[in-house]
Order: sequence, then C-alpha cells, then structure tokens
Amino acid sequence: MENQITQKIASTDEFGQTVVPARNDGYKVVTVILSNGESEIKKPFHCCGCGRISFEHYGAVRAIILGEMREILHPIDVMCSRCKIIYRIN
Repeated sequence: MENQITQKIASTDEFGQTVVPARNDGYKVVTVILSNGESEIKKPFHCCGCGRISFEHYGAVRAIILGEMREILHPIDVMCSRCKIIYRIN
C-alpha cells in the first residue's frame, strides 16, 4: 500500500527563503531560541506550563517567544508529555 501522506514540509516565499508551514493541530506553540555557544554541560529545559523537563540542551537560552516563528529554517518541535505545549527549538 502506498503512503497517502502528502503534507508539504517546507516551501519558498516570493523572496526565495524557506518557509516552514504553520502548525494547524490546535496545540499551543512556544519558540525557544538557543545560543550557539559551546558548552559541555547539558541543561534541562522545564516546561513553562507544568514544570516538567521537556528537553535538554547545551549553551544558553537566548529567547523564549510565545507563539510560533515560521522563519526558522530547520526547527525541531518537541511536545511536553504532560500539558501538550509544543516547543519549537532553534
């Protein structure tokens, strides 16, 4: 049986920049921008909604933006298993 999923992963806008499509699944999205600094210490990131550790990262958190940023080229989406907030990491 052939795969029927035809979701578009990314496209380009009129300026030739890659645009990631918006999420339309109804979940809240928080964008987290991490620094490029190299660190050997792995740090936990706690969920803004419930406090559970959602993911671990190196370096520092530069910005936390409520809402979704679609200008990110290769985002990583992580969902909190408890309160279902999605973190878009860059």
